[in-house]
Amino acid sequence: MAWYVIFVKTGKESMVKNYINKYFDSSKVECVIPRRKVPEKKMGETHNVIKPLYPGYVFIRTSITFSIYYQLCKAPYIYKFLNYLNPRDKQFSGHSHMKQVKRDSANLPILRFDELISEALYFKQIPDEEMSIILNLLNQEGVIEYSKVYIEGTKIHVVSGPLTGKEGIIKKIDKHKNRAKILLSMVNTAVLVDVGIELISSL
Repeated sequence: MAWYVIFVKTGKESMVKNYINKYFDSSKVECVIPRRKVPEKKMGETHNVIKPLYPGYVFIRTSITFSIYYQLCKAPYIYKFLNYLNPRDKQFSGHSHMKQVKRDSANLPILRFDELISEALYFKQIPDEEMSIILNLLNQEGVIEYSKVYIEGTKIHVVSGPLTGKEGIIKKIDKHKNRAKILLSMVNTAVLVDVGIELISSL
């Protein structure tokens, strides 16, 4: 089994996850929406808000097949898989031997085994090392909780929380908003995301 990313309508991530959990056995398709707790000020008061780490992304862990793919595409608000190439495309990585295929009444390709190159070529996996970093930041509810942080000169120290021992991925601290910008990798692309922190004066 491997991890993949599905693009969905922003704000509908939970609805997609609920659909997947309802129609798929968790042993075949595991679904995760990484979220983060961040402080937000409203009318002079600070509130803790839970937001998606990657808005519009739903992560699944499965042994992907075209059958599973087409079942997943029946879920509402799903746009596409990350880097998925539809079988109707006539070229892939410079190859020109892909065939135009017949389509059924739902406009889905009717594929024969001998017409497939390899399912793995159609779906871009998230490298295990990248996904492990994200998963290790999450609590049991899939949320990145606050880390206790203090700053000594130009050096950042994490006392407790999910960022403990991960000072290297912290790129910036916003003292006014109590947030840290951390650098994560998503399919070999570096992405800066905000997470909530609790600033303390010292140890």
